[in-house]
Amino acid sequence: MQEHIPTQGRMLWVDAMRGFSMIVVVLGHVLLYMDLGLYNSVLSSILITFRMPLFFFVSGFFSFRAVSWWNKSKAKDILTRKFQAQIICTIVFISIYQYVTGVGNWLKDGFGGYWFTIVLFQMYMLYMLLSCLSKYTKRDFVIPVMILLSVIGIGIIAAGGFKSPLYDFLSWEELCKYLQFFSLGLICSKFRTKFFNSLNNNRIITAITIGFIISFLLCYDSQIRQYNYIYKFLHDFLARYCSLIIVITLFFNNQSLFNGNSKPARTLKFIGQRTLDIYMIHYFFLPNLRSLYPYLKNDDMIVLQLIISLTITAVIVTLSLLVSAILRQSTTLQTWLFGVKQKNYAIQK
Repeated sequence: MQEHIPTQGRMLWVDAMRGFSMIVVVLGHVLLYMDLGLYNSVLSSILITFRMPLFFFVSGFFSFRAVSWWNKSKAKDILTRKFQAQIICTIVFISIYQYVTGVGNWLKDGFGGYWFTIVLFQMYMLYMLLSCLSKYTKRDFVIPVMILLSVIGIGIIAAGGFKSPLYDFLSWEELCKYLQFFSLGLICSKFRTKFFNSLNNNRIITAITIGFIISFLLCYDSQIRQYNYIYKFLHDFLARYCSLIIVITLFFNNQSLFNGNSKPARTLKFIGQRTLDIYMIHYFFLPNLRSLYPYLKNDDMIVLQLIISLTITAVIVTLSLLVSAILRQSTTLQTWLFGVKQKNYAIQK
């Protein structure tokens, strides 16, 4: 296999991969509104193994900065923009959504489907705090502590979590569940040359592919399901990590295609640059499709399930991008909703 390891500059294929992950997130929600989501169909069961892990992996990958890079002004600037894009933006959109639908109250019930940005903000704050402390103490302990926190999170989930209003309100269950993938993104970004070399290793990729197939098939074995910890290891750990690496490898080994200027590549990269917008807006366009369930519920309908759900997903993503374009005409809304620096959009005289 030809080796092609990017070491400098922004890797556009990772942008495309992030765009793909956003499409899969919307697709998963469409299937959910068809009563085919979560584990109610083979299609959704496959998607769910890598859908959110991929999203958090890419977020961690793009978030990594060397400890020496950090200083007070950079930390303050990033904290401000992250707060605008992930906290203020979430509160604004969930408030509008709940007002329009008349369902829920985030102050009492938490953030519901908008948990992702709340959790991502907490992950980034942990990472930024550790980076700044590492620079202050002149000891780079960021990665070891992130790994430790990830292991603790896995342990909390395995123990059944906590029963507390704060645990629910701040979506700490999701934080414990997905911090490991954000941390993996940081690690792979820091040691990207070694990571990309491993993606070129045929033995590793073959073992991972076989591992995914075996673990996924065993998850449907009724006898395996009787052993809770074995099932959780196969489903929540092995299948997820294997499918995540498979998707990353797919994009990495075809990066010349995704780095190119073809329409599909440009579309994926653009969606990858508008993931926040799409995530916030797409909930307003999700239709009630439960009437389709009786016609699509059988697993031998997987092709038709995919065609219908992908078509609806494409419409929803397009509408979300249209609303995003309207909102982004205002530099004020760009800044306060999506964390965009106004100076990047100043009119040049």
